[in-house]
Amino acid sequence: DFCLSRGLGDVYKRQLKHSYGVTDIRVEAPSAQTRARRSYSFKDYARIFSPRYLKRTVLASIINPLQSMEFFAVIFYLPSISLLIFGKDFIHAILGSAFFNAFGIIGGIIAVYAMPKIGVQRLMINTLVVVFLALVILGVAGAYLPAFAAAALIGIFILAHQAGVGQGGMTMATMSYPTSIRGAGTGWNQGI
Repeated sequence: DFCLSRGLGDVYKRQLKHSYGVTDIRVEAPSAQTRARRSYSFKDYARIFSPRYLKRTVLASIINPLQSMEFFAVIFYLPSISLLIFGKDFIHAILGSAFFNAFGIIGGIIAVYAMPKIGVQRLMINTLVVVFLALVILGVAGAYLPAFAAAALIGIFILAHQAGVGQGGMTMATMSYPTSIRGAGTGWNQGI
């Protein structure tokens, strides 16, 4: 209804033709059943915990919070970490944080090119190994490492996280469910 009432059907058709070369597109009004169903119900949430989707729900419910915890455990303290590595002035905290976040930008660019080529699952596993190793080395030997080595490990951690673990964790629920319950699944996952 929204698409048709706003005349967006033609806009979407042009975009699909321009972006993907799709020309055989028909825009139809939604069925009465679709129009009547405006919100998610408890049945949708029950379906994501049904035997068919339970493993997917458990996996997504573990991956998304864990990737958030490991990322924010470092990112929240990035200015303090920058002060320890680069110097004690406020400007060092700002410039150090910017330096580390540049690794995140590079990781995001890598994700754009790598994900379609090797797939989400393989990219997530590979980057998770890199993230894990960087965090373990920092946790075990961080106090004994030279500043440049500690900075390199933090940069590698942020790059690997942004290249795969972060995107994969956020999209796991989206990829796990059919359209009919995807909203409930992603809502559950983000709520966790």
